[in-house]
Amino acid sequence: MLALSAIHLHILYQPFGAADEDYLSLGQRHKTHALTLDLNLTPESHTTSHTSTSPDAHLLTRNFLVMYKVAESLAAASDRPAMFSLIDTIRHTLRDQDHIYRDEQLQSLNWFVGSMVFSPVEEEETTAAPNRFPRFLKTLHLPVSPYPDPEEVLDPVISDAYKEAIAALHNSWYLTQRPGYEAVGAIAWMVRMTDQFRTMLVVEKRQRALVILYFYCMMLSRLDRQQCWWTGKEQDAMAWISMMLDAKWMECIASAASL
Repeated sequence: MLALSAIHLHILYQPFGAADEDYLSLGQRHKTHALTLDLNLTPESHTTSHTSTSPDAHLLTRNFLVMYKVAESLAAASDRPAMFSLIDTIRHTLRDQDHIYRDEQLQSLNWFVGSMVFSPVEEEETTAAPNRFPRFLKTLHLPVSPYPDPEEVLDPVISDAYKEAIAALHNSWYLTQRPGYEAVGAIAWMVRMTDQFRTMLVVEKRQRALVILYFYCMMLSRLDRQQCWWTGKEQDAMAWISMMLDAKWMECIASAASL
């Protein structure tokens, strides 16, 4: 909690240059101290020195540090947003993990569990056009769609990996538009990402996968900064992704944005 509070202050004061580096350093020290408990929050963690006697305490601390990583990657980064390392950290930390608080006094914190299986049928019908999920993405996984490199998705395994990533983003797109659910929606897409898609995005950096990541960043860029203080570098991330995309894919993105 201290680490998250410190990085919040860093992000708050960063535009003014008012001792923000002191807050960032303080947050990093608190984070490092918390990680000595070995909460298994990073792929590099191999020790077994975790000493907490309470599963709820472990879970609460883990979730604070997850949000610290999100804020560090999406708002506090001094260079380009660390999207790939964020994806790997979130997946390593939260996939196949216990998300349920057991203590009766903490039951109100279990509200997000149901949102992880959220289906945005009603939202898609009632959302105003500018905020709707891009139609462009719904057929991106199909070889018959009018998009570049159709031969890539002739392989049904590859096509299905894209389809699942798009479906997960579709859910997160509308979940982040629900007040109070923004962080869960942002994290859910990374948690739901399959191993196959993660490889295509993080390791191989395939063009289609980068396009999906581009629209994920676009989703984050639409969040209210006053409510979602842990964001802020999405435009930088979109510009960075654009530099990795071929002109033909950027034309598709531009056409989709104009619809």
